[in-house]
Amino acid sequence: MNDNTKLKQLYEGRLPSAERMAWASSEFITAFAKLQVEIDNFKANLNYDLKKQFEELRELQKEYNAIYAYEDFAYGFKLGMELTKESQKVFGKPTVF
Repeated sequence: MNDNTKLKQLYEGRLPSAERMAWASSEFITAFAKLQVEIDNFKANLNYDLKKQFEELRELQKEYNAIYAYEDFAYGFKLGMELTKESQKVFGKPTVF
């Protein structure tokens, strides 16, 4: 397979972040908006030091979530590719998507 194909890059975890999926469903947007309101309300009751500590905690959580989401997607993609390869062996023909 050509080393520069999107499929090869994605399988190897080399797909540039700008090309990764962006979440834009109405359900996601609504949940995110509700979460942001609750975070703002919570922060309003914190003193300066606790706000700073809370923001640092949120940054760590964002980093963790990003890594988890990427690893979860990569695992699902690799599993899907293995299932596709296996089905080609079983049925003796390329899978049509």
